[in-house]
Amino acid sequence: MTERERYRTRGLYYMITEDYQACEKEYADLVGRFPADVSARNNLAQCQTHLRELWKAVSEMKAVVQINPREAVKVFTEANRMVDTWIGHFDLGRAYLAARAYPRADSEFDRCIKRRGQALSSTAAFAESYKFYSSTREHAGEDPLLAEIRRRLGR
Repeated sequence: MTERERYRTRGLYYMITEDYQACEKEYADLVGRFPADVSARNNLAQCQTHLRELWKAVSEMKAVVQINPREAVKVFTEANRMVDTWIGHFDLGRAYLAARAYPRADSEFDRCIKRRGQALSSTAAFAESYKFYSSTREHAGEDPLLAEIRRRLGR
């Protein structure tokens, strides 16, 4: 078993047994050794989400999109199949933007509009992502919710 496989196996074990602190440590160590490992970053973000460290999870997912947009699309698509959330569709939309798949990005952002209640009731950790979302939709000139988004963000 390689070093990378050992980290991944231990991290998965801790995730399954719901020891999220140990899970976070294993995946953080894995990302430290292999920074371009998109799957490890996704799993690290999952552990951080369970620990309610949402700001860290959002940061990891931003890194995933920057490192490899096409791989990020695959990871986010699979993640959305497992757990369907507003932020998951938002992250997938950002990945599509980075991969220059604009119609698909727009489709994901439209899903965000339909589920705006989830986003508007989320913690402050999602405010930065929501600001990015609103600025993206602002350029489309078709979002009837833009005034509400600005009001809630204090802009």
